[in-house]
Amino acid sequence: MAFNYPSPSIQKFFNDEGTFWSITAYFTDPANICSKNISSQPQSNANSLGDRIVIVSDRISVNLPLNESDVNSSFWTRGKCFWTMGRHYWGDVSGQVNAETKVDNFLPFFLMYNNRKLNAFGWVFNADLSSPRYEHPSVKMFKYFTNEVPKEFLDPTMTGILSSMHIYFDKTPRLNFC
Repeated sequence: MAFNYPSPSIQKFFNDEGTFWSITAYFTDPANICSKNISSQPQSNANSLGDRIVIVSDRISVNLPLNESDVNSSFWTRGKCFWTMGRHYWGDVSGQVNAETKVDNFLPFFLMYNNRKLNAFGWVFNADLSSPRYEHPSVKMFKYFTNEVPKEFLDPTMTGILSSMHIYFDKTPRLNFC
């Protein structure tokens, strides 16, 4: 893939399928995926569908914080509020997202909070993925979502067409005002 995507520093978040890479999010404990005892009622027990979000690969798993107060600031960088989306949080495998963040270290997923609750998350890839389900935001748009745009994202020799996808947990994202 162009720009050696995914870079070695973020490959741990993906599954190497041989001829392609995949990334997976679970909305329950992954051990429950084939369980007959899983419930669709979150309050029923700790083994409920929708009681968590876990990014899982064959090398690592990352639990996404459901409450903004639980966000680990050593892993996540608080971004800007974008009305109709929520408060963005971005990740860099080597520290905070800032102007010096390397494209190769930028996490392939992000968080969005509304009223301090996780209302969405998303994928963002330094790759031109052709599905109509992906958006292709201009790097110039990053200033609306991050506090500092990584310089490498402005360098056409480092980035191509970004592909992103937002996954919302509410019916009315247009009412998300952070």
